Amino acid sequence: MPRRFLLTGGGTGGHVTPALAAAGALRERYPDAEFRYVGLKDKAEGVMVPRAGLPLSTVTSRGLPRPGPGLVGFAWDLGRGVLRAIGLLLQHRPDLIIATGGYASAPVVLANGCLRALRLPHAPLLVHEQNAHLGRMNRLAVGMADLVAVTFPETLAGVPDGRGLYVGYPVRASCAPGERAPAREKLGIPDHARVVFAFGGSQGARTINRAVVDAASELLTDPDVWILHGCGKPFGPRNGHYDGTADVAARIASHAPDLADHPRYRRFDFIEDMAACYAASDLVICRAGAGSLMEVCAQRKAAVVIPKANLPGDHQVRNAQVIERAGGCRVVYERLDPSAGRKAVPYVDGPHLAALVAELLEDPERLARMAEAAASLATTDARRLLAECGAFLLGDGSRPVTTAPAIVADDRVLGLDSASMERLAQQVRDGTMPPLSASEHELLLSKIDGLLAAESWIQRARGCRIAGLTGYAAATPVLLDLATGDLPMVRRDAFRGLHALGRAALERATDLARVLEHGLGDNYYEARAEAAAAVAVLSDDLPAAARRHLVDALVPLARDTSFEVRVAVCEALARVADAPEPVAHALEALHFDPVWKVRGALFEAYALLAERGVLSPGRARAALDEILITANGYLTEYEIRHRRNDAMRRVPHQEV
Repeated sequence: MPRRFLLTGGGTGGHVTPALAAAGALRERYPDAEFRYVGLKDKAEGVMVPRAGLPLSTVTSRGLPRPGPGLVGFAWDLGRGVLRAIGLLLQHRPDLIIATGGYASAPVVLANGCLRALRLPHAPLLVHEQNAHLGRMNRLAVGMADLVAVTFPETLAGVPDGRGLYVGYPVRASCAPGERAPAREKLGIPDHARVVFAFGGSQGARTINRAVVDAASELLTDPDVWILHGCGKPFGPRNGHYDGTADVAARIASHAPDLADHPRYRRFDFIEDMAACYAASDLVICRAGAGSLMEVCAQRKAAVVIPKANLPGDHQVRNAQVIERAGGCRVVYERLDPSAGRKAVPYVDGPHLAALVAELLEDPERLARMAEAAASLATTDARRLLAECGAFLLGDGSRPVTTAPAIVADDRVLGLDSASMERLAQQVRDGTMPPLSASEHELLLSKIDGLLAAESWIQRARGCRIAGLTGYAAATPVLLDLATGDLPMVRRDAFRGLHALGRAALERATDLARVLEHGLGDNYYEARAEAAAAVAVLSDDLPAAARRHLVDALVPLARDTSFEVRVAVCEALARVADAPEPVAHALEALHFDPVWKVRGALFEAYALLAERGVLSPGRARAALDEILITANGYLTEYEIRHRRNDAMRRVPHQEV
């Protein structure tokens, strides 16, 4: 009786490709085997699986949303998908299930787990993880898997009970290295041309698409340069899904109309013949998904790799760094598009990309060295090893024995989530941790940009804070824009970031006085407090008229209902005021403030006003004597008295 295999995984081509490669290797071992693929109708598998000649059964599923109403739809689709998958498993009775991750695989993995728990007919489960960091679905699947095959050795640390096995990435047979001359003849490209092949996966990548369009005009001034550009195709309803083809068309119309009919610029939505494009190219521009990188390595191609920022575990950055450290690629990190305003999106500067590509194309010997280094990392045995894993679970062979290469040591930034990034930035700023290396700093800035462009307001707010802690002055325009946005917590932390940047922000600030004044009138008290704190450090170099406007906005806040605002206003008025009134009058109203921290801030304010010569020493001393001194709590020694004494010592004894 022929063996029956059920494959599942998808959502993107990166999950489908290894499953199809595994199917090809298993068919070589079991020529009469029967295969069935289970996935989603409107995703990459809906196109790729039928083209590979495998029957496709569909289930319903969707990615796990953030907490909120979307969880209801998620649970409904997943529940229906699991019931449908149970029916498929009982109907087809597979001998082995191979899951390659993505939420498309969730119904089958959960259905098989339910059948196993109920002691009903079920199949052994082989999971393949493509990236260095276990994906969300595969973290769940690992607990139900009989064997977990991984692409990168460091992933083994997340697989319990010795069930993990390093096999590498099974590159599909259709992408075996091809001959350059026939491929160029097929694509109509002359033999002497220098060809750049750029793509962002089956659904496209906005960062790569826009950067390639922005770089193409400059590159094509060289008559020998050709560009093959895979824009991507939206699988499923266009609403809510990135449409790479439409985005590229819009970018060309607005930024590079000369590309619309340029004979040496070819654009595609879904690339039918990847092998020909690879074979014809001299240099590849791609994302850092394991599938793309391993195909590039197998093709012996040099590459410029643009990892997507802030993915779980920084798995794309990890993947890219492995190749770069071996000498096979150049990594370019995403940054923020400075033209996007508060709708910040990741981008790569087109002229910078054009210069890098031109530099590489002009050095054939360097390209050849990069290609050799990339080829040394290709896992040529992955398809065979994956088939042997399947045979082992079927009882047709022994467990494969593999040797994992050395794990590349992580730097301190790689893999950090946003909370850990903030802790590291604070420790470096405080001097309790050594400064970041150049590579760590570059990666951190890219991750900050990713946070500032995130959909989650929590991530954006944290990005504002980390930008300030790291002295990331280039983020100032984004912080200024976010400080006047719609989200109160983000506004608060935008001012907090500006405060931490201090004078480093001034050189890049535009319309600073207006933004600060807007913040002082914010309806959220924490934003008002942080805006006042920012005024204290950012107003020194403002014109006199702008400083007077800020004083006028600060004075009413001395009576704010929030004591945090009143404390910040004391410090801000002491630093921005250039005349005794109306500042002194506003501060006098706080001499008997019920909150001791406000009165404590007054001591610092009067001392600073006297040091700056805004208030006379006599008036400052008289004011200091009038402020109520009370203990905070029941302490016999209390801070406010020490603040008063320190302030008195700072006030000059003679009039100035």
